Amino acid sequence: MAAYMASLEKLLDRDDVRYWPTHGPSIEDPKTHVRAFIAHRQARAQQILDALASGLTQVSAMVPKMYADVSPNLYPAATRSVLAAVAYLEDQGKLTVAGALNADAVLALR
Repeated sequence: MAAYMASLEKLLDRDDVRYWPTHGPSIEDPKTHVRAFIAHRQARAQQILDALASGLTQVSAMVPKMYADVSPNLYPAATRSVLAAVAYLEDQGKLTVAGALNADAVLALR
């Protein structure tokens, strides 16, 4: 996640006028597009911190709450995304992980 966020920040430093994705229409306002990605990742990170503050201490308990609007079939993918964000937050010193990071590891706010 740290590398992804750093790459998004680098994109903001560029003067691109248009992005050509591999599918779909061109993106005519790249900086707004990139800022939306950054805001989304920041919002997900905040959801994790809020879940911890509310007493949820495991990713396996957070995912059904954070992704209540998606099919449970997508929970495995969502779990991997949340685990990546947890690792990022741990690196930032915002939370701790007891033991190895996995969906059932016990997390705590720092």
